Amino acid sequence: MLSCYFINVAFLADIHINFMRELMRCFVAIDIKKELLCLIDYIQKELREVDGRFSFILPETTHITLRFLGETDDKTLREVTTQLREVVKKHRPFELNTTNVGVFQRNGIAHIIWLGVELKTELQTLVKDISNIKPEDVSVFNKFTPHITLARVKYVNDSRELNKTISAMGRIQTKSIQVNEIKIKKSTLTQQGPIYEDVESFKLGGEFA
Repeated sequence: MLSCYFINVAFLADIHINFMRELMRCFVAIDIKKELLCLIDYIQKELREVDGRFSFILPETTHITLRFLGETDDKTLREVTTQLREVVKKHRPFELNTTNVGVFQRNGIAHIIWLGVELKTELQTLVKDISNIKPEDVSVFNKFTPHITLARVKYVNDSRELNKTISAMGRIQTKSIQVNEIKIKKSTLTQQGPIYEDVESFKLGGEFA
């Protein structure tokens, strides 16, 4: 009886491990194209002069997150993909402009440094439609602040120095972002930072890539 118990525990553990392997950490996003890479590189170079430690996002992997899906299994991913194909049919390509460099704080301490993006009507409507894929998550839209994450702050020796650097970039040059498609992306967390991979692409206007 005891050996049977250990076999059952091992069997359940295998099921749990296999289930976890099937889950993907996914989100819906707009990829940032090459026209912004020089600006992002400039901002990150300025931040590197600050006395502290940062985890910088590779410029070529930056994006605007529209909806975080969380740990997603294959069935849910297929359902979201089907619904997103319908969503993009209602939206034409549009253009966005960058705004200011800003900071999200955690417990009053700088946590994430970002480049802001204007909340145009086209983007607002797109995000709302994506949020409505699961009606119980509509509250996500109410909290939406369009931005491009540039760095995560590990620590800074003098917060005033960081604030001064960010304030100095307050009148940074505005750049345009052409939005022609959205993507479901997969994020794999590593000690070196997240690794992003494309899962599905959806052309605005209904053409599935």
